[in-house]
Amino acid sequence: MSTTTIPDEDTRHRLLNAAGRVFAARGFQNATVREICAAAEVNIASVAYYFRDKMGLYRAVVRQIRDDETRRFPIPDPISHADPTERLFAFVRALLHRMLNDAEANGWQVRLLMREVQQPTEAMEDIVKDHFSPILDQLCQNLAELGGESINPRAMTHLALSVIGQCFHYRISEHAIHELLSARDLTSSEIDIDELAVHITSVTLAATCNAAFVKQQAKLRDLIP
Repeated sequence: MSTTTIPDEDTRHRLLNAAGRVFAARGFQNATVREICAAAEVNIASVAYYFRDKMGLYRAVVRQIRDDETRRFPIPDPISHADPTERLFAFVRALLHRMLNDAEANGWQVRLLMREVQQPTEAMEDIVKDHFSPILDQLCQNLAELGGESINPRAMTHLALSVIGQCFHYRISEHAIHELLSARDLTSSEIDIDELAVHITSVTLAATCNAAFVKQQAKLRDLIP
């Protein structure tokens, strides 16, 4: 197919899809514009025309992945989920789906984001500002509604990060967890997202709604030399 006959929007779409797969497989540093354009079957000058440079293309790919995630697995808000307990469960479930949904259709998207988290580029600043920070703020607000007003802001942030961290753990340790579950002769070694969402939500509620949590934190701080 001649690259000059490809409609403008199709060219941009081809570049984004090809770049996403190449970046996911090779990482930002090792991927080349020439390789991406060959995979997209477009002229190499198309990257400069649509995205300015390789980083501009990479940022556009990351932004597209975030937009797709938000559309497919939206984070609940107080309007759609008025009850804070139900909202927390919906939040955890949506986050687990984003991290563990590794079907053929979106496997490269998950791998690319995992690469970015573990080997951050300039695009990480955009992700933190536009994506991670609003999610963390919303989660902290949710936990405060559940009775966490007595927890100081720093401890509240750590509690919210622990929720996200538990979800993230099941992504980065997915294969090891499969092996551990298999070794215990459980009915299934597959990770059940709904079951896991119930567990993480229950543990978080136990900490947030329990007055003893604050007392235990104070006691543990006294043990710090």
